[in-house]
Amino acid sequence: MVQDIWKAAAMMVAAHIRTHHHDFQRGLLLIPRTQDDSVIIWIFGNDPDDGPEEIDTELELLRERIRDKALQELGCGYSADHNTWVMVLRSEDIPYQTAPGKAFHLEMLKASLDEAVQEAWQVTHAEERDAGMVLSKCQPTG
Repeated sequence: MVQDIWKAAAMMVAAHIRTHHHDFQRGLLLIPRTQDDSVIIWIFGNDPDDGPEEIDTELELLRERIRDKALQELGCGYSADHNTWVMVLRSEDIPYQTAPGKAFHLEMLKASLDEAVQEAWQVTHAEERDAGMVLSKCQPTG
């Protein structure tokens, strides 16, 4: 039941991104939850020209890369045309107790996920990569 809620939320966000023609290709949003020391992670993909097979391959590559990071996939959803996708994850592995330690963990998690997104994109978008196109890195917070 809980996973169905996350999947529905992911589908609604994907539909919103697609409907409003947002012009980014990838996005990453980390939301720390202080009540249980977890982090909710939203990863976004927006490729109007990609086919379903390419998108599914990229998502599988992402799933392979997050298995090693102690992350739980809560849900994944697509826009109606399947060109925009959203994956929602949860991290509960926060070994730090202090505010600076938690902030450090959050930045390291973001860097690690950004690297996973970059790697999956590079594999599935070899033609664009070979033409010199690159994805922007996540911007630092604070």
